[in-house]
Amino acid sequence: MRAMVTSGDAAVESARSKIETQISALAIAAGVFVAYFLTGKLGLRLATVHPSATAVWAPSGIALAACLLVGSWIWPAILLAAFLVNLTTYGSFATSMAIGVGNTLEALTAAYLIQRYARGASVFNRAGDAFRFIFFAAVLSTMLSATIGVSSLCLGGYAKWSNYGWIWFTWWMGDATGDLIITPLLLLWARGPTVPWDRSKIFEATIFSVIVVLLAGAMFGGISPTWAGHAFLIIPILLWAAFRFGPRATATVVFFLSIVAIAGTLNSIGPFIQHYRPHESVLLMQAFIALIGTSNLVAAIEVAERRRLDEARWRLAAIVESSEDAILVCSPAMQITAWNTGAERMYGFTAAEAIGKPLSMMIPPERTDEPANVVARINNGETIAPFETVRRRKDGSLVDVSISVSPARDSHGQIVAISSTARDITHLKQAREEREALLLSERAARETAETANRAKDEFLAMLGHELRNPLHSITLATQLLDRPEHLEKARGIISRQGQHVSRLVDDLLDAARVTSGRIVLNRTPINLAALVAESVASLRETGQLKNHTLDTELETVWVDGDRDRLSQVVANLLGNAIKYTPLGGKITVRVKERAEAVIEVQDDGAGIAPEILPSVFELFSRGQFGLHRSPAGLGIGLTLVKRIAELHGGRAQAASAGPGRGSTFTVALPSIAAPAADRVESGTKSDQTERPCRILLIEDSDDARESLRAWLAGSGHEVYEARDGPSGVRKALEVRPDVVVIDLGLPGLDGYQVAASIRSASSCAAATLIALTGYGQNEYRARAERAGFHGYLVKPVDTDALEKLIAARPAVNSVAI
Repeated sequence: MRAMVTSGDAAVESARSKIETQISALAIAAGVFVAYFLTGKLGLRLATVHPSATAVWAPSGIALAACLLVGSWIWPAILLAAFLVNLTTYGSFATSMAIGVGNTLEALTAAYLIQRYARGASVFNRAGDAFRFIFFAAVLSTMLSATIGVSSLCLGGYAKWSNYGWIWFTWWMGDATGDLIITPLLLLWARGPTVPWDRSKIFEATIFSVIVVLLAGAMFGGISPTWAGHAFLIIPILLWAAFRFGPRATATVVFFLSIVAIAGTLNSIGPFIQHYRPHESVLLMQAFIALIGTSNLVAAIEVAERRRLDEARWRLAAIVESSEDAILVCSPAMQITAWNTGAERMYGFTAAEAIGKPLSMMIPPERTDEPANVVARINNGETIAPFETVRRRKDGSLVDVSISVSPARDSHGQIVAISSTARDITHLKQAREEREALLLSERAARETAETANRAKDEFLAMLGHELRNPLHSITLATQLLDRPEHLEKARGIISRQGQHVSRLVDDLLDAARVTSGRIVLNRTPINLAALVAESVASLRETGQLKNHTLDTELETVWVDGDRDRLSQVVANLLGNAIKYTPLGGKITVRVKERAEAVIEVQDDGAGIAPEILPSVFELFSRGQFGLHRSPAGLGIGLTLVKRIAELHGGRAQAASAGPGRGSTFTVALPSIAAPAADRVESGTKSDQTERPCRILLIEDSDDARESLRAWLAGSGHEVYEARDGPSGVRKALEVRPDVVVIDLGLPGLDGYQVAASIRSASSCAAATLIALTGYGQNEYRARAERAGFHGYLVKPVDTDALEKLIAARPAVNSVAI
């Protein structure tokens, strides 16, 4: 419903608009009709040669102005007015209609030609169009009206053929002067208001108006004696109007002088009455006023046009001069002809230094061909898009600029000048380069992150694979425990695979601690050659080198380091070489001093691809292998090597000639001077024999507690159990154990609190406390020592280490395994 109402309102509004437009058109037509009729009746009253031919015919100017301003649709009003003017004055219906048609065709023809060739209603904006107006309106179209009108009168018997020429000339002159005097006045005043004048201009206009009135009175009012030379006084007056007040004022003055001159001449006053008959005087006066007035109107138009061009040039010059850009103009031969202040600021040359000089003075040597190429492209008709280049300043420095080039051509299309606008883009270029660098950095970071994510995913997949293998073996081995003939085999599988899982977990924990920087080194002077020899001997004893040839070249060199961590470095490097060296391959281990201590492990194995080599030490990075060649392990050993070396102030490097050509891993550490007396490191084994004792096992995991209880009981010990902290404290006070094995993560009371409670009881003061936990970090070990623990074991439990702690209980205060 609302849409229907809206549509109805729009229809009503459209109808109202159409009615208003029609009323406006009728009002305009009525105005044109009235003006034409009244001025026509007045003009015919001044006819002297023939009742229908007058030298004063303003309607022609009114009709032409109406057609140009409102359009050719106004012709019915013109035709009706012309018909009635002549019908009520002289002649028959037929002659009056013929004259009306002739007058209408005159206006329509002149309007069409002016619209087509002289900018229509804006005809008086340019001098060239004004000359076309004179020809089309005052000369050509008026001949049509005069010919039709006089011919119809002669044919109708209202004029003699013998007077045809004189009547035709009078008719033509009246129409022509009407077009030349009335049409410019109406068109120029129809433009709207002019620019407001200041006080000095108003004062000048007042003086000018007074002089015009006095001159008109002197010439045609009888104030002074009649003198033919008075007519020439009109010329300076009109020139004053043309140069100082513009075309509108000039047309107004011409119209005013024309009226005064007509009145004076008809009253036998003025410079045009001497020796002439009245109608001849009027014709002469009209011709003079029209000629002088039109000439000065054209002069006024030319002055106004030049003033507009000058103002445009001044504005353009001001814009060019105040522009921050460097704007210069060159001749086709590339000689500088114009130079603005922006160019002075940008290039350092003053206008006096630059104008007349070749453009090449600003072109760097490597770009000397650039101007010639630009000119050649312009001559070929190409449009030169803004381009970036480099220019040389007066001080020799270079500036990055963006240049726009525009050719200036003459009327024949020949290039007469080339303008160039340059903008300093130094900061823009820097910002662009920074943005591009940032984008490249972001892209590299994104690619690095994606690579890291892929490596992490591959690592997690590999971790799952590595963990499932031993778990699978352990699961199968537990099923073999039910068969007595496979009991020993099952125990061996479980023991080996359990140790393998323990090593995997230790590697993960070590990688986490090393990456986060939470490892504290226990530094002592170490002979690297001896440490490497011990690691090689351990590998030989365990049979890991039985399928490889291993050569050693060991020089004595000392470092200040952590023995356990450096042993881990050597073990990882050797283990890595064993993994990636095929059976029968050769491994060489060197220790030498080259301004620093160097450990070098070289093999002739699988080698490393160039694209993988830079990332072999990264945590989640591992070379790509097929399923049949994938070595065991998590691939984080080299990460530990690099981080431990860096913690010692050293570095780790890898080198390879490519896949299948072996690899060399080097660890360089700061060397120290040999100690004054080599310390003999020896471990004193306890001479004590193992003795059964009372052991309290506090563990919340039933399976772990039961398996450990069975093992301890199997070793001949008297074992008691507790599954949480409070019951463990109570059991300790009850049985007074010799050894208490405490899980640190207990419910009720944690292991540290249980140890403190047991230590505070005098009946248990001599008990050996051993911590059992899944955490191997140094901070947990240090806390256990402060809580009074004598030993620290990391799950899964190394039974040999536990047995040593139990056997050494009277003599050891703190043992960390």
